[in-house]
Amino acid sequence: MEVLKLHEHPDLVEQCCELINREWPRSEAARIEIVPSRSLKDVISRTCHITEATPRNISAVITQGDVNLTVSDIKWLHQRLGVEHDVSLHELLVGCELRLPQPPVTPRSPELEARIQRLRHDQDARDYRAMTKNVDSVRIREPEDTLAYQMKQINRQLIAVGQFVVSVAAGFAFGFLGVELIVGNLDFGFRLLLGVMCALIIALAEIYFLAKKLSEDLFPPTPVKSASPPNDIGIKLHQERRALEVSRDGLPTSLVLVESDTGTVVGHSKLTPIPAMPQSCFLES
Repeated sequence: MEVLKLHEHPDLVEQCCELINREWPRSEAARIEIVPSRSLKDVISRTCHITEATPRNISAVITQGDVNLTVSDIKWLHQRLGVEHDVSLHELLVGCELRLPQPPVTPRSPELEARIQRLRHDQDARDYRAMTKNVDSVRIREPEDTLAYQMKQINRQLIAVGQFVVSVAAGFAFGFLGVELIVGNLDFGFRLLLGVMCALIIALAEIYFLAKKLSEDLFPPTPVKSASPPNDIGIKLHQERRALEVSRDGLPTSLVLVESDTGTVVGHSKLTPIPAMPQSCFLES
């Protein structure tokens, strides 16, 4: 609980006197407590008597001494001292401590706490993998650490920047020279203005697509996981196409597995047809 000493802030004494005349909430969470000083306790002990109209905290100060006062108690004391005794309340409040109420702390939801724990666990796992990468013979040469991968990324960035420069230059050339070839002789300042306008429009569009491309490279999209576990057989059936080689008599002789995307043959297996049984094997019942 925050403690504020009034003698260190003289400008708050007058504000405390104004707060006494206001109606404050009476709940325990929003209650302002005032720790009385020794001089205020002495004045309360000398001027107040325990009666039925005496507030409970004032009576506790007279009997016990170490009790905090509320705003309603100070308001009652202000009215009593102003009527029966010629004592200024703001002088008595100098040296007292004002304890302000704290806002209620809202607990975190279980879903948020579980998500935070999962993200923290994933981050710890990534840090551990990065720390133990140099001692793992399998992950020590990942594609991200090779020189070819780094050069490929640099080439992609340079190509994107070069495309931006060429597009802006082409837009400026169109506005500066192309319009003159279409319309006719134009003023140099007007042609320069057209070139700058065309280059600016193209630059804004190129900056948008360039920023989008760079953001995709830095933050790749997270793959969406299916709710059901992956079925290898179903995936193979979806990605591959089965073809039957049929003999002359109409019976299948082999099964060919062909990829649906590239058309390449993945597998080939022969089928042994079951010989037909003679009719004499069937007995009439």
